[in-house]
Amino acid sequence: MPAEPSRTALVAWHADACEANVAPEGAPPTHGLWITTYPDDPSGPIQQDPFRIATIDAQQGGAVSAVQVFSPQIRTTTGVHIGSSVSELEAAYPGGFADHRHGYDTDVYAVDGPSGRLLIEAYDGSEDAGGRSEVALMSVVPPGTAPFALIPGDGLLGCPV
Repeated sequence: MPAEPSRTALVAWHADACEANVAPEGAPPTHGLWITTYPDDPSGPIQQDPFRIATIDAQQGGAVSAVQVFSPQIRTTTGVHIGSSVSELEAAYPGGFADHRHGYDTDVYAVDGPSGRLLIEAYDGSEDAGGRSEVALMSVVPPGTAPFALIPGDGLLGCPV
C-alpha cells in the first residue's frame, strides 16, 4: 500500500480515525478508517465527506465491514437519500423491511439485497431528535447484520462497534 494515495484513489487511510472509540488510552494509532478523497459535500447534515469505508477491527488490511453514506447526492435504487422523509422511505419500500431497530432517537430499517444489507437510519420525530423525521445516514453491511444505530450511537461513525 503506497504511503500517499494516488490522485485517482477513491479513499485514503486515516490511521487514527477511530482511536477514541477502540484503542486504549495512549496506544499508538492503529485503528483507522478509509475516508473518501472526494471533495466534501456541505449538504451532508452529519459528515461533510460523502461516504466512509469501515474495516473489521479498524485495520488497514481488514475486510470491509461497512460503507457508510452521508451525502444526500447518493441515492438508493428507489430514490431514498439522506434527507428523505420517513414517509418517503416507507413508500419506497412498500413490501416493508427485513428488520428494524429503535435507537435512542432514531429508527434503523434494514433492506436485504442479493449480496448485502442496507441499513437506513432515520430520526424518529421525537423531541430528542429535534422533531426531525428524516433519513440521517445509510450503511451497506454484510448480509444478515443486525441493525445498529450510529446516532448517537453504538459507536463512532465508520468505526467498529
